[in-house]
Amino acid sequence: MGSMQSKFCQDRNGVKWVLLEGMITRKTPQDDPTGGKNLPVTRVSSVEKTSIKRVNRSPLAWPAIYAACVFLALTAWIFSTDLPVFVAAPTLLIGVWILFWGLSRVKGREELLDAYQLITNGQKLSDWLIVGSHEEVLGFIDGIQNDMGGAKSAPAK
Repeated sequence: MGSMQSKFCQDRNGVKWVLLEGMITRKTPQDDPTGGKNLPVTRVSSVEKTSIKRVNRSPLAWPAIYAACVFLALTAWIFSTDLPVFVAAPTLLIGVWILFWGLSRVKGREELLDAYQLITNGQKLSDWLIVGSHEEVLGFIDGIQNDMGGAKSAPAK
């Protein structure tokens, strides 16, 4: 089942793509309101399907590890004083739990995403990578291919 052609889309990187009157406009979240890059469809030689790897890391992993070190240091201090051992048990359990939680999230989670590369001459290829395979992106790719004259995507490598 094919997707319907569209002239606008937003990919998984938050880049907004517009296809109007044979001109592809790419606008990133960092661009100013009148900024962005333009590319005539006539300069696109092909559209290739590819994939990219993205690593999602938890921003709280390292702070959790540091907090766990504080709890474990507090546990060691309690053990070195004359306080009863059961006083240190909660800080030891909390410290160990937070440490394992942080260590399990430091590495991050890899995600494999489909992407479409617009092959052009004289342009930086990374600027013309549309990330995602949702209906909005597929429709946009169909619109580009229709404006190119019906060329189909090259197989993924």
